[in-house]
Amino acid sequence: MVAALWGVCLLAVSVRTMGEQQSPPSENPAELWLAHLRHCLERVHSVRAQFEQESISSSLEPQSSATGTIEVRRKRRFRLQYRSGIQGLLVSNGHVLWSYHPPSNIAVKSRTRDSLLPDLFDFIAGQSTRQPPDAPFTTRFLGGAPRPGEGPASIALIPSTPDPFVQKIVLGLKGGCPSLGRVLIVDHAGIVNRFTLSQIEINPKIGNRRFTFTPPRKTQIVRP
Repeated sequence: MVAALWGVCLLAVSVRTMGEQQSPPSENPAELWLAHLRHCLERVHSVRAQFEQESISSSLEPQSSATGTIEVRRKRRFRLQYRSGIQGLLVSNGHVLWSYHPPSNIAVKSRTRDSLLPDLFDFIAGQSTRQPPDAPFTTRFLGGAPRPGEGPASIALIPSTPDPFVQKIVLGLKGGCPSLGRVLIVDHAGIVNRFTLSQIEINPKIGNRRFTFTPPRKTQIVRP
């Protein structure tokens, strides 16, 4: 689940960005939208947004809901703070990832590079050193407008190497330069975590202190 949350937050940096782009020569709709997303990321350095998270079972029954705040800055800096529904905090300074659960006073400390984050962000930004057929994700067009600027569409990012938390990430895109309003993260049991973003700020000033975490006294620290 930690990897899944990382995915949605870094995908959020492609929200409501600027400019237009001529379509690349590829006629694959998923590749056209992905190229457009990469273009939109060029001038985005940080993002702050509110989110609503809904968990839906494989039988389409609502399971839980939560709200919170996402703050993201390039170089893998990230903070996700739950406000209601779930008590928890995810923080990374670019090297160390903390996952803190206040009710149990347990904090999990791991390396950022061991999460889904690096490959996901680099792939979307067009900076991955892994190229086809070894690219970290494959893309699939799920429906909607086949070209950016012609209407809304959905594409899926599927990890090339099986991930224990994520089966696929579905992006709901709309507008000219894409506006990403929803992200669906599907796990292997068919449970869908739907994230709806609002009050999105592009390139806000976010200081380094927002991406640091000091465990409270007597916290049990787990190192996977």
